[in-house]
This record gives sequence, structure tokens and C-alpha cells, in this order.
Amino acid sequence: MQLIPTFSTLLSSILLPASLPAHIHAAPTTHNARPHGLPSNTTLGLRRSNLFARVPPQQAPQAAPPPAIVLPLAIIGLDELYYTQLTIGTNPRPFSLVVDSGSRTFWVNDEDQRNLGTKNSIGPHSSTTLTPVQPLRTWSTTYSEGGGVSGKVVRDTVHIRGAAVLPNFPFGTGERLTGQIGTFGEEGMIGLSLTPYTCTALAAHGRPSLVEALAAAHLLP
Repeated sequence: MQLIPTFSTLLSSILLPASLPAHIHAAPTTHNARPHGLPSNTTLGLRRSNLFARVPPQQAPQAAPPPAIVLPLAIIGLDELYYTQLTIGTNPRPFSLVVDSGSRTFWVNDEDQRNLGTKNSIGPHSSTTLTPVQPLRTWSTTYSEGGGVSGKVVRDTVHIRGAAVLPNFPFGTGERLTGQIGTFGEEGMIGLSLTPYTCTALAAHGRPSLVEALAAAHLLP
């Protein structure tokens, strides 16, 4: 005798497996599944399963990148030098600093520099947060265009146009300038290069460049 299924039964047998999503997994329960007619002392390796939907893990939100640091540049002479302005420590007057892509040294005029005139400088009288590096260190460097700078190694807070602050940043002071250094009215220099230091005092102290210090403080986008 051949059984003819009804249309409802046939439709249910088709829709049930089709409605189960691919990410449904079986979770074992503590109930043994035992066919009828087997003795109670028969052990089976079968388990009745419950079905549950696996929830995909949530992604942790990513931190927003820091805002871009914009340093407006001005030209000295006929496209000879470019400079920008920063403030240091408690000295309220901005420093006009040459931006140099060929070195990594950051230095500003020292209060003890001769023939300073009206140019801005750094020292204990102009910034109360300035501290000399201990033990006391001096530094010097020369430039390919001729001339050089020498002075002390100090620490102070560098403010970059309100966009970033580097506390206790180590840098050099320009106590003695030679050659053409300082003759264009500049009050220091920002080195942006990643080349090694030529000054042994600064290299031994492990002084980072301005760009390296900004990157280490996660202030660069």
C-alpha cells in the first residue's frame, strides 16, 4: 500500500530544512537520547541537542585620529629660508624658527648670547619652567652652508600653535653663533630630518627630534 502525503505535509518537509540558517549550531545538553526498547543500563554516545543562534562578536570602536597640526610658513629673503612660530615655556613671545629638512636639531637663542639685540631668547629669566639637563651638558653643531651653533642642553614645554603640547621636551640653546647663522633674523631652528645626530652630546642624551617626540606622544594623525 503506497501512502500519498497531503500537500501540507509535503510543504512542511520542504520549508523546514530551508528555513534553518547556516550559522545555527548544536549545543549539547545533559539528556541522553535513547531509542525505545533498549535496556536502561545500555550506554549510548548520543546526545539530544538544543539549537541556538550564534551572535557575531562586536567590533571595538576605533579611536579617532588626532587633529592635523598646521604650521604656517613664511619666507625669508628670496625663497632662501622658511620659518614658522612656536612658543616655549612661560615665555609669551613666539619664536621665529627656521624649518630645516636637512637636520634634526631643535634649538633657540640663549639669553646669554652676545649681540642678541631685540631677538627672542630662552633662559631662566624668560621662562620659569626651563630646567637644564642633569648632569649639565653642552652641545654644538655645524651646517653645510657654513657656520655653527653651540650652547646648553635644556628642557621646557613646547607649544605648537595650540594644536599640540610637548612637556619637558629636551632641546639646545644657541649661546654662540658663527658664520651666517642668525643673520637673517631667525631665533632658532626646527630640524625635521630623521638623520642621526652629528652632535655627540645630544646623541648620548638620546634627545628625540620634534617629529619623533610628536609621534611618540601620539599627536600626529
